[in-house]
Amino acid sequence: MARASAAECAGLSRRFLGAGRAGVPAVSPTILRRFRARRLGAPGAWADRGALSRRLPERRRAAYGAIPVTDTKLLATAAQLRSQWADPGSTYFYPVNGADQQRGIGPLLGRYPGDVYDGDTDTQAGDHPWAVSTANFAELYYRLAGKIIFGGTVPFDSLSAGFFSQIGVDASTTPAAAAAALQAAGDQMLQAVIFHSDNLELSEQFDAATGYEKSVSNLSWSYASFLSAVRTRTAI
Repeated sequence: MARASAAECAGLSRRFLGAGRAGVPAVSPTILRRFRARRLGAPGAWADRGALSRRLPERRRAAYGAIPVTDTKLLATAAQLRSQWADPGSTYFYPVNGADQQRGIGPLLGRYPGDVYDGDTDTQAGDHPWAVSTANFAELYYRLAGKIIFGGTVPFDSLSAGFFSQIGVDASTTPAAAAAALQAAGDQMLQAVIFHSDNLELSEQFDAATGYEKSVSNLSWSYASFLSAVRTRTAI
């Protein structure tokens, strides 16, 4: 299975997140058309977000609008989720995130701590990162960046301090700088999805150790969540 090189990853990232009008990132129309035509069917054929939000963890509910992204309890929960798979001291740490940190991308995230669904066998062998979870978390970063830019304030308090510290933001950080840090954090997550994709084809999961794709191939939800995150970024 072919994996994009670091140089290819950077090139693809520029195509997805390249500068648009007045410095606003633009989505490549070519890649959008490819994703829509090959994996999502007719334009506009999206999942029922209201139905999905009733079954999704909080970070995904934020992406679908059920909980305000400025809710500091939500941000505290999000911080704990990220640390489960990105902190080397965590029981659920993904080795691939350690390698990706050296590349300046990631982290990739899973469904929930303690998940035992392997995706390829019936054996409960342990969990792996999912494209949909990672893209939804990136979208959380983008949506929060947009709220901060629009409102001019950072929802920083004792609950959200851990969330912001993960991306280098503290109580003294200006709203503009906080928004920029959030966008950069989201970009790193999407860049990891691109880097570990099989020539832009997205499966359900990535192997937690090697980063290679596994489980269901060409999963529509993976593409939809990636495109949703990119579109959210372009709207900032």
